[in-house]
Amino acid sequence: MTFSSSASPWEITLDTSTASSGFVTVNVDSYTATGTHSINISVTDSVSATSSLALSILVNDFPILNNVRNENSYVKPGLVLNLDAANPLSSSGAGNWRDLSGAGSAAMYLTFSEYYRHYYDENYVEVSNDNGATWSAQEIFRKHQDISGFGDASIVIDPTYGDKGRIIVLYQWTQTAGFFESIIGTDLEDPLIAHIARSISDDDGVTWRHDAITDQLKDDQTPGIFATSGMGGRIAEGKFAGRLLQTFVLRREFELLSAIGFSDDHGENWRLGALIPGGNETAIAGLSDGTVLVHSRATPHRLAGRSSDGGTTLSTLYPDTTLLDPSDNGSLLVLKNGDVICSHNHDADLRRNTLIKRSTDGGINWTTGICIEADSSAYSTACELSDGSIGVLYERNAYQEIVFARFSINELQPIDAVIETSQHKVDIEFTLVPRYIRPDRNNEIEKHLGNAPTVPEVDMSGFNITERKEVGAAGGTTSGDSLYTTEELELILGPITPGLHVGDEVRFSARVTNNLEITLSNLRINDRNQQRVFNKSTLASNSKECILDIRQLVTEADVAAGIARYEFELSGSIGEAKGSEISEFKKLVTVKMPTK
Repeated sequence: MTFSSSASPWEITLDTSTASSGFVTVNVDSYTATGTHSINISVTDSVSATSSLALSILVNDFPILNNVRNENSYVKPGLVLNLDAANPLSSSGAGNWRDLSGAGSAAMYLTFSEYYRHYYDENYVEVSNDNGATWSAQEIFRKHQDISGFGDASIVIDPTYGDKGRIIVLYQWTQTAGFFESIIGTDLEDPLIAHIARSISDDDGVTWRHDAITDQLKDDQTPGIFATSGMGGRIAEGKFAGRLLQTFVLRREFELLSAIGFSDDHGENWRLGALIPGGNETAIAGLSDGTVLVHSRATPHRLAGRSSDGGTTLSTLYPDTTLLDPSDNGSLLVLKNGDVICSHNHDADLRRNTLIKRSTDGGINWTTGICIEADSSAYSTACELSDGSIGVLYERNAYQEIVFARFSINELQPIDAVIETSQHKVDIEFTLVPRYIRPDRNNEIEKHLGNAPTVPEVDMSGFNITERKEVGAAGGTTSGDSLYTTEELELILGPITPGLHVGDEVRFSARVTNNLEITLSNLRINDRNQQRVFNKSTLASNSKECILDIRQLVTEADVAAGIARYEFELSGSIGEAKGSEISEFKKLVTVKMPTK
């Protein structure tokens, strides 16, 4: 018996590996777009009798958080399978069978794989008016010109202004110099100065007005400034009720710090209040008692602080030891009932393991939570939806995806159980996640574009790797890089299309942890081509080693297969030459990344 199929789209495939037993599997990939798709299946039996079936598959919008991916499987009750009008079938797991032979001798089983369905987009955040069930088409509210650009956008909502409330978007505007390269000053005509731009809408995003407020926020000690991305906050109660809040990151010499900005006139005028030494991108929220809570990215724990005077000063600042952090941006949210929600990467080194936690005492203790993504994930922003559920927008899979997830408060579990599940301790831990993708470039075209402007050179020697963040080709600064228009970049990089392409470079971060009471020696990591990507002679007991830049190319074979499979093997010895018996160990990690 043989099977064949014609499928649309490419994400729906037919697995005939068990055809000899009369079974086939219809695979609906996690990237499948919502809507109705068709697959035509033909089966030929031993006497060359042929039967066919037109299968209709409806992929529903179903962003419910308890459908998140676990270690080796997906759970997705949002698919509906229709065999035909006479034999409909709804499936949330294994399917049913349909006799295609006409004689009752050939059963075909229909099952689904990779059931997780998410909402993602490569380059922008869309608008939803139905609690995340559907999303609008892309709308650009401000377009850059030439080589200038915008980034690090944050939304501040003032529900009390006008009939429809006010939307304020604060973001960085640059010409040739970014955060690390910018010089002191506020002159809008100087291309070496990075600015804080502002866009305001009073009609729910239909029209916008744009300007720059750099002169309100930047002093003569601060060459670099940008707005913390995500969401700002608002004080709803107390002496400072109505005050709008937004945090900024400042660069002063080789020091990075965060600062609380606020406005008392619906976002027209802003000024800086409390400084957060050692802070970076900082989440902020006005609590139900009128105080202000901040969480700043830092490693190994997020910095927490409070203000009782509307953000003018900071009364406390301490590392919250319950909030592990690899120095990544998270969020704070105050629910209508006064509870506080925070989102962050519960990992001290790697951007992975995104958790949502709840506090019922104003952010002092985090008692319940849920893990929304154990693997590669980063920046997250949470909000309370109109139906009372919680929506979370976050980055996933080396920034290839922007994902929207939704869950109810009832789905939260005791925090100890959540952390135990998300971070199981083993004797020798080998954890590896994709970090980001460096697209392949057409070097010949780039050569013929002429002398493009470049990012100014800047001394980065005084900044550590967490302060440099993940920018530039080497995870450091972009100084010296050529600046191109959008049209020129499309010539160099090709048109923007999802997935991986031949020549793209996938950057990985890894961690090796020795939880044994004995030294590890002769450590090495080999990639799928048996190339050595890491060496270390010894790793002491109860210590760890982080590797931040393992580089792997996407090949023609990867693209042809539709998936890039990267295998990394950690090997080494347990014990030392003197005083203990030596044994060998191996740990294997495999990462699969769709190329389409």
